[in-house]
Amino acid sequence: NEVRNLMWQLVGIVRNESGLQSAQKRIDILQKDIDDYYWRHIITPDFVELRNIAQVAELTINAALWRKESRGGHFRQDYQEKDDAFKGASVQQREVE
Repeated sequence: NEVRNLMWQLVGIVRNESGLQSAQKRIDILQKDIDDYYWRHIITPDFVELRNIAQVAELTINAALWRKESRGGHFRQDYQEKDDAFKGASVQQREVE
């Protein structure tokens, strides 16, 4: 529920830099908690699903921060116009440690 609420409140259709940065900080903390738990406990399918959801949330937040424009279902209050520099697909990739 925490990830769902975070994404709904700060990374929904209407977004801005401040909310996205707050979401990024919160998801980073949650990811650290998940990683810590992962190595210390018996893992269940529900936990693996939570871990996957948190990773997708992280990628979504990073993509929204990177894309400084509004286009289609992605609306940035702080960048309300289309910018052709962002035209086309964007690919996000998680860094592996």
